[in-house]
Amino acid sequence: MLIIFPDVKKPILIFLAIVFLLVSFIVITNFFSSLYDANGNLISQEEWVLLASEGGELSYGKYWFPNSESWGNLISIWWYISAFLRALTLMIFGILLYKLDIIQGKKDIAFYKKISIYGFSIGLPLSISSIYLLISSGFDPSVVFISNIFNTLSVIPMVLGYTGLLTILNLKLRDSITTKLQACGKMAFTNYITQTIFGMFIIGAFGLDTFSRSELILFVFIIWTIQITWSKPILERFNYGPLEWFWRKLTYLFV
Repeated sequence: MLIIFPDVKKPILIFLAIVFLLVSFIVITNFFSSLYDANGNLISQEEWVLLASEGGELSYGKYWFPNSESWGNLISIWWYISAFLRALTLMIFGILLYKLDIIQGKKDIAFYKKISIYGFSIGLPLSISSIYLLISSGFDPSVVFISNIFNTLSVIPMVLGYTGLLTILNLKLRDSITTKLQACGKMAFTNYITQTIFGMFIIGAFGLDTFSRSELILFVFIIWTIQITWSKPILERFNYGPLEWFWRKLTYLFV
């Protein structure tokens, strides 16, 4: 990805790429939203919609309704497109932060305080609006797309906010705390996959509809605690986490 933007003298090009991707997400989301009614059921009778929906739920399906047998085909297409656009946007934004020496911690404290304040001032209201829409409506299907738009628009400013905050904490907190967080980051691949495995086996064994949303949030914090606890001891004994080591070896096979 760094090869795509070799010249930091024109960060406006990277900025425009980010804006283009976000606008594309909003346009695509609004289009898919128009295919459903307020109850999450397909209302479009266009031929391509009917063909794309064959064999799947004619609603949001399991994406929003836990008791459904499967995801709706079209909501699945939207989800994959939106996930791809979000990931690509964050990758490009990460390149911008790297090229400008922001994520390396090379700026002064005042700079990181500023981007943290600005980032959270914009990101938090958008993120809270998304959550408020969901909770106040009782997680009604009618707010699926609009709440997702608010949430996605909050991502870039929230990244800025967290970048500033975590950089300041990294400089200010005791080493005993920062080294644990750093180790967790260095084992991000292993931690990401193990979090998925925990979810599949623990939540999957009982069924997703067995747990309330508050219990699922508690589950996330328990997993975070486990991963922050085990990352540092593993890296004190080995140079890499298990999946990081495997990925590195796999890479060498093709280099």
